[in-house]
Amino acid sequence: MKIALMTHIRHPVRPPFMGGMEAHGWHLARALVARGHEVTLLASGDSAAPPGVRLHPVVPEHYDRRYPWHDFHGTEVLIAHLDAAFAGACDHVATGGYDVVHNNTLHRFVPRVSRAKRLPMVSSMHVPPFEVLRRAMTDSVAPWHLVTTCSTRQLGRWWEVPPTTARVVGNGIALDDWPFSPRAMARRSGRGGSRRPRGHIWPHRRRGSRACH
Repeated sequence: MKIALMTHIRHPVRPPFMGGMEAHGWHLARALVARGHEVTLLASGDSAAPPGVRLHPVVPEHYDRRYPWHDFHGTEVLIAHLDAAFAGACDHVATGGYDVVHNNTLHRFVPRVSRAKRLPMVSSMHVPPFEVLRRAMTDSVAPWHLVTTCSTRQLGRWWEVPPTTARVVGNGIALDDWPFSPRAMARRSGRGGSRRPRGHIWPHRRRGSRACH
């Protein structure tokens, strides 16, 4: 299949990952290529796609460098920047001959292009709903648009009565890339002098970073 993987653009999608959404997009792209699919990753231009995956830059560089989220969230300048970026990305997937699009962007334009163009899509909702995206997801319910959340509780936050196209898909982990560490577990349990997790789940996470998008 010819698959487009659309990610958010706050951070680059490349190791070491800033957070879970970057890791999710990168590992999913790699796994799909390993299964023989043709995959295009739509991300910031300073991302690094896995081997065999084509990178389609949505913007030249991730937006948090120029418009830090904590300073620009909700401002007209950042909204305009994101709208222009994803308008172009939507045009690309609508005309690119893709068999299916995976939407991991958190932007309102993307689910709506699925409904308008009858474009097969899977949208993964990794965060609790916020009103603008909730409206877009509700308006975009269609037989060709599947939606996933990571838990039944999260699904109930998005819809009081979920559509038949909604699914719960639990979070997974690539064990070869995220190996178990007895030392880390000892620290977490207190045997190493601390009960605070220290990276055995997110070994590349930067200290002090947050995964809010």
